[in-house]
Amino acid sequence: MQSIEQKDLYDYRFLSGVEFAPGGKAAAFVVSRADEEENGYQSHIWLWREGQATALTGLGAERSFAWLDENRLLFAASRTKAEKKRAEEGEVFTSYYAIDIRGGEAQKAFELPIQAGSPRPLDREKGLWLFAGTIDAGEPEEYKMSADQRKELAARRKEEADYEVLDEVPFWLNGGGFINKRRTALFLYNMNTGSLERLTAPLFDLSALAVLKGKAYWMGEEYAQKPALRQDLFCYDPADGSTRCLYSARQYDIEGLWAVGDKLAAMGTQHLHHGVNENCEFYRFDFEKADFVLWQHNEESLWNSVGSDCRYGGGIQQKAAGQWLYFTTTRRESSHLYRVGDEGIQPVITRTGSLDCFDICPETGEILLVGMYDMQLQELYRFDAASGEMTQLTHLNQKALEGKYVAQPQPLQTESQGVTVDGWVLLPKDYDPAKKYPAILDIHGGPKTVYGPVFYHEMQYWANLGYFVFFCNPTGSDGRGNEFADIRGKYGTVDYQNIMDFTDAVLAAWPAIDPARVG
Repeated sequence: MQSIEQKDLYDYRFLSGVEFAPGGKAAAFVVSRADEEENGYQSHIWLWREGQATALTGLGAERSFAWLDENRLLFAASRTKAEKKRAEEGEVFTSYYAIDIRGGEAQKAFELPIQAGSPRPLDREKGLWLFAGTIDAGEPEEYKMSADQRKELAARRKEEADYEVLDEVPFWLNGGGFINKRRTALFLYNMNTGSLERLTAPLFDLSALAVLKGKAYWMGEEYAQKPALRQDLFCYDPADGSTRCLYSARQYDIEGLWAVGDKLAAMGTQHLHHGVNENCEFYRFDFEKADFVLWQHNEESLWNSVGSDCRYGGGIQQKAAGQWLYFTTTRRESSHLYRVGDEGIQPVITRTGSLDCFDICPETGEILLVGMYDMQLQELYRFDAASGEMTQLTHLNQKALEGKYVAQPQPLQTESQGVTVDGWVLLPKDYDPAKKYPAILDIHGGPKTVYGPVFYHEMQYWANLGYFVFFCNPTGSDGRGNEFADIRGKYGTVDYQNIMDFTDAVLAAWPAIDPARVG
């Protein structure tokens, strides 16, 4: 059996962003891989249709997309030499291309003078689409500038690239760099007329967006220097072009809005009991009272926080379908799919492993998901709600691990500080209990994340080098409710003791580990 090597990371394929076409006869998703030469990633949009997965784009920089209709896909990309040159020179714009999945080349649809992502339809027939775009609050009217003015601004920014002016908190985002004066603004674009309008104020930062009965609803906070993590609710009516503030009491930190049936549902918290990491409750907006009211009480995680170093890109974590809101949730060591409605909160998919993103077709109820199961890398799966069966649809990563030693996590629990600590041990390649081995203790950050029985390249690489590898979820981790995750005022105390007690348990259970060679 061959060993997993460090360079094998370049052979892995990372799946993300699965989304059904209207009607559910096709779906698109993104496949990425690490590019050593470019020190970056190559990403392509793939198509799932008629039982087959095929690559739809081929330039290597297509990640953000939306369905125009059941046959046409809209995606953002810089495909021409001129576009790539403008991007390299720092000009802010996003080019969108449309491609017919039945055949033909991608054609440029339009270009926006903003840095934008995937659009959301407000009124397909009238060509009205909503875009969340990143803006510089110091130049909020940049999108209205002429081409020459934008080039001049790009040149000035290039000259000032050696330093940053920091006058806000937070000023940095992991994976995002400096974010001082950066805001997510909401734009309305008319594809029929080519008009673009910013719907939010210059210092407003968008946090949630939904479309209900032909109107756009969004939440966010307008701030200078420091956000309060409390948002206002606005409504845009395309019938008369008006924007109204529906709620400004700022009592809640809302992390999502959805149109669930005829309800405007929300996911949020007041941070009253467990601080900024408190799990969200489910609310609905009462239009008569102009206030949020509790829809369903919740103490559990509402995200997938199962760690792995073999992902790139995100995807849908919550989706409304009919009278239900489907959502990912981390429970103990795995991420599952649940749903919430008037009848309460119900499990849908509870398979051990990691459900990374999903989509559900409202017309058929079919669920597609990207998952990491049975110590495999990411693949695309279909879930049949009627039978409860899950079918693996792709095998994009099969060859990457074929014939190689993949250490299977050995579960180990220990009691520590009044709680049960969940953990696992990976055995070294060609393990011989008569020999002595070094070991590596791996500790997750967050701290509100979890380890689970999913593939981790660094851990597997160490195990293939001849190390025991062990890891656990101490107090402060996700997946066990608010009380367990609340570690305010206790950092480095109870969590440290949990990890040390788990280490002692591992050494006792596996005498082949040399206690003098544990790192």
